[in-house]
Amino acid sequence: MLRLRMFNAIIGVAGILAFLATFYFSPVRRSRLWTITVTPLASIIGSGFLIATPLMYMDFGGLALAAMVIINLFALGIGQVIRFNIRHFDSYQDSFEEKAPHLVYLEHFSNLALGLSYTISIAFYIALLSGFALRMLGLHSDLGIRVLSTLVLGYIGITGLRGGLHGLERLEKIAMHMNLSIIGGLIAALVAYGLQSHGQRTEFPFPQLNWRSFQILGGMLLITQGFETTKYLGVEYDAESRVRAAWLAQIIAAFIYIVFVLLVAVLIPGVKVDDETAIVSIVDKAAWGFGTVLSVGAIFSQFGAAVADTVGTGGLLEEETRGRLSEDRAYI
Repeated sequence: MLRLRMFNAIIGVAGILAFLATFYFSPVRRSRLWTITVTPLASIIGSGFLIATPLMYMDFGGLALAAMVIINLFALGIGQVIRFNIRHFDSYQDSFEEKAPHLVYLEHFSNLALGLSYTISIAFYIALLSGFALRMLGLHSDLGIRVLSTLVLGYIGITGLRGGLHGLERLEKIAMHMNLSIIGGLIAALVAYGLQSHGQRTEFPFPQLNWRSFQILGGMLLITQGFETTKYLGVEYDAESRVRAAWLAQIIAAFIYIVFVLLVAVLIPGVKVDDETAIVSIVDKAAWGFGTVLSVGAIFSQFGAAVADTVGTGGLLEEETRGRLSEDRAYI
């Protein structure tokens, strides 16, 4: 068993290196579309790829895959609303102020709600990052988490103040390239494990669906949130590019979420799936050392998501103040 886990780990590392090479030694590195896509993708994935699969199996059992597909289809529908808004509302907001002022008031109110949500999300992501990092170093404490979180938040804010949107985009790219490479390597290791199981099927009980099930499903929709950050990049990028980036980010994220649910099915038995950290134990069954690798990926994931939501908030504040507060100052 250990030899198989070692073999899968080698496959996984090869996958990580292949993805890193793609990001840094191919046209992707200079792609304008990819640069825009990184912001919504970082925000969507966030902690989602860590928590989604274990919670799906814990709450939906044999319906986990169907539930994940439904969530992502619904998210694509919401994303289409945002993309329609980018195309047909943002550029003509001044004319809407005369023709339909109630829509503009509603837009301002929703921006306020989203800005508050972003603030909470950023703090949560960085606190989670600090907790993972300090636990790996054996220095975990409440005070340590607060101190490290404050330092990381300060670093993001100062980078945004000095380098603007493109400075933060560079941070995002580093974090997301590492995170996506680890995810790609993990998928490769899981595929290798699945082939070794010779198509073994694992039967899960089908839950009794009730109102609480739909509440949980609605709450899990949060893992697909983040595509709306493209709405607040209008100062730097045209509407059509932002629409394409939001669509591409949602497709990539949906693929990752759905494939994860499919591939870990044979690993779930024997693992206590009772909280969001269960994915570390699940992955470690497939490939030696990949539980630790996944923890490193979690750090990059949280950092990328925090930077992405900072980018979204900066653009939102600039839009709401009609440029009186610039993006650069809004970040800090």
